[in-house]
Amino acid sequence: MSRYNPSFIINSKTRLSGGISRFTHLVDISDNHNFDLVAMIACNIPKTYYNVQPGKNIFILKENGLDATITLPIGNYNEKNLPIVLKGLLDTASNSLGNSFTYNVTLPNRDTEVDTRKWIFTCSNTIVPVSFEILSEEDIDEILGFDKGIYQFTNGSLTSINVINFNLSHYFTVRTDLCSNQGNSRIDHNILQSIGIPRGLDFGETVNYTISDLKSQSKLLNNKGNKVYTFELVNDRGEVIDLNGHDWSLEVSLYKYDDVNELVKKDLIAKHLVKLDDKKVKNEDKNKSNIVLKEEAK
Repeated sequence: MSRYNPSFIINSKTRLSGGISRFTHLVDISDNHNFDLVAMIACNIPKTYYNVQPGKNIFILKENGLDATITLPIGNYNEKNLPIVLKGLLDTASNSLGNSFTYNVTLPNRDTEVDTRKWIFTCSNTIVPVSFEILSEEDIDEILGFDKGIYQFTNGSLTSINVINFNLSHYFTVRTDLCSNQGNSRIDHNILQSIGIPRGLDFGETVNYTISDLKSQSKLLNNKGNKVYTFELVNDRGEVIDLNGHDWSLEVSLYKYDDVNELVKKDLIAKHLVKLDDKKVKNEDKNKSNIVLKEEAK
């Protein structure tokens, strides 16, 4: 890429201090080279974070003026396991309130019904008031398909108002004091690279990133005199991601801005020379053809 273009592998496993998703790491930049740009060349991040996190796993069941707190166990949920877990929690809560109502949670049958991707909650009671209270708009609301607020059952049935979503993070962001950029808030500061999370990627699989355009995705090198830098992996809300004990890694490359410009120039010159060579060959072929025609005319 450039005349001298060192790359460094940053792995949370070889961190100097901190945890897996926020740590310090050695990046021993030689004092003999005046680099001014840094880019993340590649990155591998396991999708081992849970879509139901501590503090974002609670809503309220209301039955005939009585409240029971529903607490989803921390973990990863999908269309198959959430209905089973929710039914057990709702039935148990109803028993604790002295009502002993039974609940079911289903989605429309894709083979025989219109697929709305919204939960249908049913309750055996159709007489006394029953409702859910969603306390916040963080994670559990998207999994349940509701906004913050109170939602009343009608004739023993309640349908989510939103399409359900289990992929709560749409992208990862790698932040580090190795690079410099500013934004409207701390979330936008020191961003090395944002990485989109493919839709449909299963829990436990790996998000693999490779740089697509070196020049446009490079950042200004920061804190050049340091040898130890901080790296942080956050979600699209700026929250540090808990990978549940699994390490992640990235590769960064350092170089000078002039080197990149020189590469671009060389590339343009090379392409231009190819065109000139093609034109030269065509002209030579044309000249040969003219000579042949002249000889035949004689």
